[in-house]
Amino acid sequence: MTEQERHIQTVCLMILAGVATAAALYLFRAVLIPFVLSIFFMYAITPLVDLQVSRLRVPRYVAILSTVLVAVLIFAVVARVMSTSISMLTNNADVYKQRFEQLADKLDQWAPLDMLLPDISEKPSAEPAPQTESVAEQTDPVASTLIAPGVSWQQITTGNVITLMGGGVQEILLRIAGTLLGLLSQGLLILIFLLFLLLGERHTGKPPDGFLGAVESRVRHYIIIKTLISALTGVLVGVLLSVLGVDLAMAFGLFAFLLNFIPSIGSIIATLLPLPVVLLSPDLSGTLLMLAIVLPGAVQVTLGNIVEPKLMGRSLDLHPVTVLLALIFWGSIWGMVGMFLATPMTAVIKIFFEQQEHTRPLANMLAGRLDSLNAFAEAKEPQ
Repeated sequence: MTEQERHIQTVCLMILAGVATAAALYLFRAVLIPFVLSIFFMYAITPLVDLQVSRLRVPRYVAILSTVLVAVLIFAVVARVMSTSISMLTNNADVYKQRFEQLADKLDQWAPLDMLLPDISEKPSAEPAPQTESVAEQTDPVASTLIAPGVSWQQITTGNVITLMGGGVQEILLRIAGTLLGLLSQGLLILIFLLFLLLGERHTGKPPDGFLGAVESRVRHYIIIKTLISALTGVLVGVLLSVLGVDLAMAFGLFAFLLNFIPSIGSIIATLLPLPVVLLSPDLSGTLLMLAIVLPGAVQVTLGNIVEPKLMGRSLDLHPVTVLLALIFWGSIWGMVGMFLATPMTAVIKIFFEQQEHTRPLANMLAGRLDSLNAFAEAKEPQ
């Protein structure tokens, strides 16, 4: 077998191994998700345990139990805040609808849209009436309202747009809350994994060498920096919205903290999420309204695009396109949890590829260094 044939065989085997690994990750996700989460939780809280042991002279077992207990209490508070926020959003639906009607009336007085959107009933119908009714019956309620005769644009907007805006916010809240409740149902398994990982961790003070050492140092650095930046983002967003008088301010701060762990799109969702509530808040004046829209976005841009890259450096060394593809891949097999873990999991795969000569070009590709692939291909060409 020639060198080129061996190279082709290796590539084919790697593809088959990748497909088999992806299938295994999907099929065994019920066990793998709690285990992987416990590993990342271990990386996040180990510095707190070490701090208690080194500075406060607390026995390690006591430090582990106290830190895990605090983490469980924080998780319970997060779940409680989300539950309260969803209930408050549902209870205030009538208030937001009334506010939207007022905004629609003001907009109609400032720029009447009846000239642009004339009454449908005034237009002669090109189709027979029974056919129009059958079309309306086959559509969803929103579409039926839109084609119903004699409905003004204000009624369409008030009846449907408020439903879409409020429903979109509530849908996102329910998705995040559902993810947390799913983790809560697996909390005992995560807790058992976490305790055994913490109790079995080596205390030499030096990270292991090779692959495990690289994973521990890079992933721990990423988790610590990401957690601090996300916490600062959540606190600033929550405090700013609370000072401005926005409903659910603390909840939106909490969502900003959680969504900041989702690369690229998480901060965008966290910025857009409060907008329907901000726009429909009856107590906000024009200036406060603009501040409530601009300031959270400014916080996200400053911390996410300026502060975080400087602190993070090139610890993970992943190309932005790689991060987006990883977000899609891990989200498709592990759902919302996979989106949170997309970046560190892909970083672990890249570190593994760096350790092997045959897979090192793949690691360079994940980092966006495509020139190395050309050099590798030229080196493999027969002379």
